[in-house]
Amino acid sequence: MSKEHHLVVIPGLGGGNLLFDKVINSWSRFGFIPHPYEMTWKDNKGFSPKLARLLKTVDDLQINDSIVSLVGTSAGGSMALNAFYERQDSIHRVINVCGRLRSGVNVFPTLDQAAKSSPSFKESVLRCEDKESDLSVQARGKIMTIRALLDEVVPTSTSTIQGARNLQIYSVEHMFSIAVAMTICARPMVEFLKENEN
Repeated sequence: MSKEHHLVVIPGLGGGNLLFDKVINSWSRFGFIPHPYEMTWKDNKGFSPKLARLLKTVDDLQINDSIVSLVGTSAGGSMALNAFYERQDSIHRVINVCGRLRSGVNVFPTLDQAAKSSPSFKESVLRCEDKESDLSVQARGKIMTIRALLDEVVPTSTSTIQGARNLQIYSVEHMFSIAVAMTICARPMVEFLKENEN
């Protein structure tokens, strides 16, 4: 009997909405159990409690020996990676969709500009960047990144991980590219998540 595969999808600074949830829930047709995650980026609780809450969600889903993978869209990408850094042995796969994973050099917008509404997001990106060097070759193989051809919100040079499976989709504009990645260009992500599933 195959194991249940839970897919936790973390939204960006704008949070999820009914359309986001509908797209995520449609991934059940691929055999996943989708969980649109509520990421309260703009509250005053700070980064650490947000990460701790996500890690508890991951741990709770694994109680029955289920498989858990993470997908982070936009600002959710760095949070997904930060959770993976803490649970590399137990999280099956992690995917960053058009999300900023490092501050970047001579890029626009700068991290300060991008994170002006959420100090937690800035801390998430900086921690993600700091921890990347600790990733083993094996761990990097469990990571996929998706980036747009042109993205006015996330500089493409800030959205990849060396040694991961880094893909570019032929799309422009940030939100549209996330939608394209999660719908008509979803197949590479699905195949990646299904690898070594059993």
